[in-house]
Formats: sequence, C-alpha cells, structure tokens
Amino acid sequence: MVNSPHSLSGINAAGRSPHVFIGLPVYNGARFLAKAVDSLLAQRYRNFTLLISDNASNDETQALCERYAASDERIRYIRQPKNIGAPANWNFVADQAEGKYFKWATANDECSPDMIEECVKALEADPSAVLCQGKTCLVDEESDAREIYHKDLALLDERPSSRLYDLCVRLALNNGQSGLIRLSALRRTGLDRPYPDGDIPLMAELALLGKFIVLPEVMLYRRMGPSTFACLLAKEQFGAFYGDQAAQTVGSHRLRQHLEIMGAALRLPANWSEKLASLKVALRRLAWDRENVMQDLRQNFGAR
Repeated sequence: MVNSPHSLSGINAAGRSPHVFIGLPVYNGARFLAKAVDSLLAQRYRNFTLLISDNASNDETQALCERYAASDERIRYIRQPKNIGAPANWNFVADQAEGKYFKWATANDECSPDMIEECVKALEADPSAVLCQGKTCLVDEESDAREIYHKDLALLDERPSSRLYDLCVRLALNNGQSGLIRLSALRRTGLDRPYPDGDIPLMAELALLGKFIVLPEVMLYRRMGPSTFACLLAKEQFGAFYGDQAAQTVGSHRLRQHLEIMGAALRLPANWSEKLASLKVALRRLAWDRENVMQDLRQNFGAR
C-alpha cells in the first residue's frame, strides 16, 4: 500500500512531508491497545512508521499486534524474548527510530486525528523548538470520566537555564513525553532511565536543548488508573514493570536523577555563563529535594 499524502501543511521544500517515527512500547496492554492503535492509524498525517515493541506480554497483545501489522505496511511489530523492563522497552523503540520526528505512544492513550499534522507544522515553523504537544484530557480508565488537564508545560524562553528552571518548578504530569519530538535532539539525550521518575532527566535534557510548544487544542487522551499509570502500581506489579531492572530501581535513585540533570547542564552546547546558570538551577533543585535524597540514601545503606 502506498502512503497517501496528507494536506499541504508540513511539506518541506523538496515537496515531501517529514517522516515521523512512532514507537509504541507495550506490556499486557490488550485492554486498550486497539483504541490506541486505531487513533494513530486515523491520523491525517500519513507519512509515518509505527513500531510496536511487545515486552513479552502474556495476554492477547501479541495476537492483536500481529493482526494490525498484517493489515497496514506502516506497522512493524517486534516481540521481545523476555521482559526487559518498561524503560528499556521505551528506549528500544526510540533507538530504532529514523526520520525527522519521533513520538512515543502508549497502549492506553489515544490521540486526536490532527495531532501529528499540527505538531509537525509547529516544529517545522520553529527550528528552536524540540517538542510539541497539544493539551491533554485525562480519562478515568474505569468510568471513562474526562477532565481537561490545565498544566501541560510550554517552555518558550530563549535561555536554556530559564527553561530548565520552569521545568523543575512546574512539571507535574509528564504528558510532553507523548508529544512529537525532534529526533536529532532526542539523540543527544540519555533517553529514559531505569528507575522511578527516570523520565525527568530526559525532559531536562530536552528542555536544555530547545523550546517546548503546547498547542491550544486537546490532542492527547491519557488514561489514568491503577493499570495504566505507573505511579499507581501496586508493589507486586513493580517487578513486571521494570523487568530485570527492578533491583536497580531501589535505593538512591533520587540522587542519580539529580546527578544526571547536573551532567546535562554541564554538557549544554552554550557558553559557560549559561552552563553555570543551568548548573545552578540543577543544584537548587537538589537543595529543594535534599530530605528525600537523604532518606533514600539512608534506606539504601541501611539495607546493606
């Protein structure tokens, strides 16, 4: 099947639309997977590849994915031989990406049909931006009750240190990770880390590299509940979520997170004045979080 062209918005000077790579990591996601994939296939923007990486699911995920891969040549399906953990699976699909823009998708969430098209248009118009998303609607996984989320994070300051500060102070739900990301910028990050809140250093690295755009329309419908939101995982689900990496996630992960953000500040491709300003923000964040860091360290050393 030949990909049909989308509307003229987003077409580059050579007359071709920028290629978008969508990575969908999944583990036992059969409950909502069909709705998630259908929302991607319904995108008005057609020039994309969808890679689904199945983290050794033991529900109906494999059968669903195989049916979708057989029905649309844009879909690639890979089944991991064992559970490699959620962060590693998220990183796997990013490592496979090609093209100009990348989007992480999940087996739980749905996107509006114009999401990719509008985000491509915004990023093409502003080379200083590395991420674009729309507003988010939170969806209760049991009742389907819906509520607009009003704290999606736009970072539009020209100074990397100011963007990092805004991220440190204002980031709550990390809906931006499901936005459209400039792949060249993503390649300069350490991706997701194998510990709780391991997405925060990634977002800090992206914020240091460029602006975050939030479009005014709702474009992400994010399901929230015990089976779809990692922060609500029960203890017995922890090992399945992190796989073989589970043992590495306990202990002093907060300190590791802070050190990674400091390292990102020092690697910032800017003058030393801006590097030091960004490092100061990272150190202030550590100071704000010092009680939690010390508690983690005490628990870690106390368990040895």
